Amino acid sequence: MTASVFVSSTFADLERHGLLVHEAIARLEYNSKAMEFFGALPETPKEECPRLVRSANAYVGIFGMRYGFIDTESGKSLTQLEYEEAQAMRRPSTLTHK
Repeated sequence: MTASVFVSSTFADLERHGLLVHEAIARLEYNSKAMEFFGALPETPKEECPRLVRSANAYVGIFGMRYGFIDTESGKSLTQLEYEEAQAMRRPSTLTHK
């Protein structure tokens, strides 16, 4: 089974950065997961993102100037919820701030 890395970022402002991270992960022969590649999933992004973070072996967060889509129930962005899930699961994490 190939290890997987969940890549979390806001897409609009960090598209190029995310692409470079996904390419680096692929060169390491790991699988990468990110919201922009999900396609159709059975649950809402609020349920699917934390589930996919839990299923990954590691987490990479790429943060810039945008906060991202805010979940009205929690008042937090999906990117923040992904980060908090990775920390709660004690996933090895790397954070990059642009």
